[in-house]
Amino acid sequence: MEDIGRRLKHRLPTGSIERWHTDNETGFDGPEVKAVAEDLIAKHTKTVPNATNKNPVAERNFGTLEPGIRAALAYADAPECLWPWAAAHLERILYFMPTRAHEPPQSAHQFLHPQDGDVNLSWAKPLFCDVTVHLSERDIKTKTGPTGADGCYLGRDLVRNCEFVYVPSLRRLGSFTATSWLTDSFTICKRITSDTPVEYHQMDDLRFGPATAVLLPKQMRASRQVAGTRGRTLRCSDHRSSS
Repeated sequence: MEDIGRRLKHRLPTGSIERWHTDNETGFDGPEVKAVAEDLIAKHTKTVPNATNKNPVAERNFGTLEPGIRAALAYADAPECLWPWAAAHLERILYFMPTRAHEPPQSAHQFLHPQDGDVNLSWAKPLFCDVTVHLSERDIKTKTGPTGADGCYLGRDLVRNCEFVYVPSLRRLGSFTATSWLTDSFTICKRITSDTPVEYHQMDDLRFGPATAVLLPKQMRASRQVAGTRGRTLRCSDHRSSS
């Protein structure tokens, strides 16, 4: 717990977590947890026993997502800070998978769009694998410069019909068209840390609640150490798939 406090505190705009809401599990009352909570959390609230609430729904959703997140990270041997992208990727896939929540069993997509028929899930490649993407004209430095760059696949962009990719050579995280896939190679993702400087313009790609939204900038720019200009650092763990 002390290590968590040390790693998180410098990332919080106010230096503390405004509210930590938990159930009445006795583990939250231990001396170690209390010591960290007093330093890191402004307010700790708990659920009211025997009161009707939505916690079981949220916990069921987390119980569905967590094994998939762990599997994606383990398969690629990817850093833990990429877990929000794994959660978002799994959520997209589950949207197209049949569930017994409907009778007869069908996917949420089929339930909402029965006229679409079968969907194409060929985009569901191994998460965090290495890819080559096509560069736009503004990113090609010279007339004979390369028209592609290597990157790390972070999931499908269903809005723009392309892929979310982190491209180290551009220091950019954005939407690109992948032209080549190395589905059994996961080298680039291993270089990513929670403090990797990156340019990022699409802050609404991952879902988060309104309280988190007001704390996030509209876009982030990687610091240009060589040029001496100031910039921002994207921390993967700043995002939450839900709030």
